[in-house]
Amino acid sequence: MPLNNRGGEEMCVELDARCAIDVQSLAWTPERREQFLVRLDVARPLSIDVRVWPKASETDGTRVAFSILRRGMSRESQAMWLPRAFTIEGETERLGYDVADEVMTSGLSNCGYSNEERDVVRLCWASRLNRFHLFDDGDELCNSRILAMLVCRSMRHFSYSASIDWLPQEL
Repeated sequence: MPLNNRGGEEMCVELDARCAIDVQSLAWTPERREQFLVRLDVARPLSIDVRVWPKASETDGTRVAFSILRRGMSRESQAMWLPRAFTIEGETERLGYDVADEVMTSGLSNCGYSNEERDVVRLCWASRLNRFHLFDDGDELCNSRILAMLVCRSMRHFSYSASIDWLPQEL
């Protein structure tokens, strides 16, 4: 599907190369998984966050495009992202939706959970995440309260819903 096809709801803002999807990361130790992941059975979590899904060389990596959902975004945020937006006409495959803050820290896989939160968060949200530890449905993401529930307890505000698309061909 071409990017930006949701009636202007998504703005493609970045192209990148990330480590291959089909290679399990040694960085995701059992301890790290227990602290940071909602679904423990995910082979390789994917994310807009480079600490979760590291960058790769242009020739060795998986080519991806990151888009931001405009719905629910403040005017200030739109003003920051709109000048960077572009369109990709080629076919893509949607991998899922992440939740991130303004510096692209993932609220799904890079904020960690306390021992008290862990069981509740997993019970409520694990079944909603796909095999990449991302949401499949952007509408569900925007229409629910999960942005408030799946965030770090820091001062940062998680206001970006980012879609991740695999680019199977050269652009």
